[in-house]
Amino acid sequence: MKSVYVSGRSERQHLRILVIDAPPFVIVQNSSIPKQLSTHAKILERIRSNPVHLKTNDSNILIYGFVANFIHELAMRMNFTYKINVADPSTAYHSLVALVAEDDRQYDIVLFHIAMTSGRMLKVDFSTPFHEDTFRIITRLNPYSSSLSLFSCFNPFTWDVWVAIFAVIIYSSIIIYAFEHQNRTIENNQSELKTILIGICHGLTSILIMNSDIRLTTTSSRLTILGLYALGIILIAIYTANFSSFLTLNRGQSFISGIDDIKNGVLPFSRIGIVTNSAVSDYYIRNISTHYYSLSSVEETYSRLLDHTIDASIWDSSILEYAVNNY
Repeated sequence: MKSVYVSGRSERQHLRILVIDAPPFVIVQNSSIPKQLSTHAKILERIRSNPVHLKTNDSNILIYGFVANFIHELAMRMNFTYKINVADPSTAYHSLVALVAEDDRQYDIVLFHIAMTSGRMLKVDFSTPFHEDTFRIITRLNPYSSSLSLFSCFNPFTWDVWVAIFAVIIYSSIIIYAFEHQNRTIENNQSELKTILIGICHGLTSILIMNSDIRLTTTSSRLTILGLYALGIILIAIYTANFSSFLTLNRGQSFISGIDDIKNGVLPFSRIGIVTNSAVSDYYIRNISTHYYSLSSVEETYSRLLDHTIDASIWDSSILEYAVNNY
């Protein structure tokens, strides 16, 4: 919830206002950071098209966005002057209340999405909310998905299973050769080793492609081949089902549909990033769990998601939507 909360000195004509960088509500442009031009080119293009920009106590910093327009409109209608300060990104959200609640307070107004709680309402006054917001979960497209590769066809079975399958095929081919060798003579004075290798190759060919070029003469060989055929049919059916499931899971479907999935433990709590000392952390601790991955700022949320430190995070929907669409 975007709210303005004001101390008892709101009647002063000169107000000290504190804001925090939170696009699209507060967009901060720091001219002393040249990298910002390349990193946020799309955002800066929108800034240039916005005629309202406000100066701060730092000559290198200007603010744009909804809050800047809001302050500008209020100042014209209520006839007051102001001095704007941009809070440090590491400022804890709970400390914002103290900045206007203490007797030696540093600011008269803080414009930010501060949740109204009974404890805070005893210390400061809240304005009527001018923007209603909700919490939303942000995730990567699919944290468990892996891109298809040349060896993806082996994924339906583990490597132990593949080794066992090939071992059974080779061992069965040797057995078939042993059974059939008693009824066959070595042609053209071939060596025993060469005859064995030829028998194994013929056995593999008949098993893999079910070719009947080889005429088996013993009952034992025929039973062995029938057993391998049955095993092959079962393995092919299992392989087809597992491979279809593997391809389906790699389509990047969302794995979390809402907050209930987090409550039900779809993700480990240690893989959920929460910005500490914020309304989100209060909500999370009160309704879900006391275990989570601590984040110091909203900006850290995006970097921790991209480097796979966390799999999901919770924050205001407006800020998340703006960040996803513009970064």
